[in-house]
Amino acid sequence: MLATAAAASAGTYTVVDLTPHGYEGAGFSGASGTQQAGSVYLTGSNLSRAALWNGTAASFVDLHPIGYLQSQAIGTSGVQQAGYGVPSADASVRHALVWSGTADSVVDLNPSGFLNSTASGASGAQQVGFGTPSLVSPRHALLWSGTAASAIDLNPSGFFESQASGISGDHQVGFGVTGTQPLHHALLWSGTAASAVDLSGGADTGAAYVFGSQQVGATIGTWTHALLWNSTAASKVDLHPDRLGSDIGSGGSAAYATNGIQQVGALFPYSGGGARTVVWRGTPASAVDLQSFLPATFTGHGSFATAIDSAGNVFGSANDSAARAHAIEWMVVPEPSGLALLGLSSLGLLGRRRVR
Repeated sequence: MLATAAAASAGTYTVVDLTPHGYEGAGFSGASGTQQAGSVYLTGSNLSRAALWNGTAASFVDLHPIGYLQSQAIGTSGVQQAGYGVPSADASVRHALVWSGTADSVVDLNPSGFLNSTASGASGAQQVGFGTPSLVSPRHALLWSGTAASAIDLNPSGFFESQASGISGDHQVGFGVTGTQPLHHALLWSGTAASAVDLSGGADTGAAYVFGSQQVGATIGTWTHALLWNSTAASKVDLHPDRLGSDIGSGGSAAYATNGIQQVGALFPYSGGGARTVVWRGTPASAVDLQSFLPATFTGHGSFATAIDSAGNVFGSANDSAARAHAIEWMVVPEPSGLALLGLSSLGLLGRRRVR
């Protein structure tokens, strides 16, 4: 009984491949509630299509809008999905898009005066991302409320470039760039450029996602380190584990999402073999290697997670032996409750008494 409880507390997962039939590539980018957003590739095509799931392969919805060359869904609020589409044959032009569950519901968020834009996340009725006035212009972090005309420029004073990548409630995260030798500063906003809080502490960093008062991201450089904040630079925690198990030396790591308790991302081993999906619980020592739960078909070919829901289910992608990406859910196996374990123990004792 004790051995079973200990194994459960360490975390056990069932792997579910949610790649829909007829698509040879798929991956998740965001999750909220029971909903997951990402992209797929039609068999024989190298053009991405925005996609939506509700926990099963059968629930898949192709969000790709008519008239667009390709599209991707990057984040979801549980009701709306945010991403981008390429509205012409020129793949260098992107427009931020928001959907409400169907391809026909798409709204083009590209603001007036911007050539390019991308929406990276959604929360409530708001979306975040970035835009550029021209192909050579610096990026500016943007916040929308469902229409192109609602765009708010979040680029803070003193920063020549910025990008927002995550949103939760009234908070947005991303990074800004300063200096003649660019230094990336992880940033936390509360709806305006002037509200920006610098989380970097002077280090080269970027924030990828926010949930409640918790933010995650990574240092920026050759070998990155996954980072965790609680809304201040002083709260920064370096999540990078030196090793996973006894034989996987970790050269770099990055955290891409959080549910407020757990953090998910990837570890990049020194020895190669592709990224490995990792889930943390606030400390480097808590890192769990989710690659080890994948079937043999995926072993050694790389995986990474970009989303986690409130129940701790993890969403991302994994490559098979043919280098095809699959949309993967690592579903938490519930721990037996204390009462259930006690009941099983009691039954065992009763059984032994009957034998006597």
